[in-house]
Amino acid sequence: MSADNNNKRFGRVAVLMGGSSAEREISLQSGQAVYQALKNKGVNVVALDTCEKDLEKLRDFDRAFIALHGRGGEEWRSRGRGADSSDRPGRR
Repeated sequence: MSADNNNKRFGRVAVLMGGSSAEREISLQSGQAVYQALKNKGVNVVALDTCEKDLEKLRDFDRAFIALHGRGGEEWRSRGRGADSSDRPGRR
């Protein structure tokens, strides 16, 4: 599939990584691997460290890949930072 087709198919993708859990470093590594793989396939992808970015910015994306690990990541707790994922496609 071409880069143009991947951009149309997936739109703008955020890879959420890092966070503040004890597993932050693993999350950064796995998130970077996902980011690079998507980028290599021509997807319009942005890496977001959830400790450094306001999660309100997720509204600017069509999809999100959650590469967070540990408490607050695997349970997808936004820690009061403004991200309500209940209305997001693919999130239940």
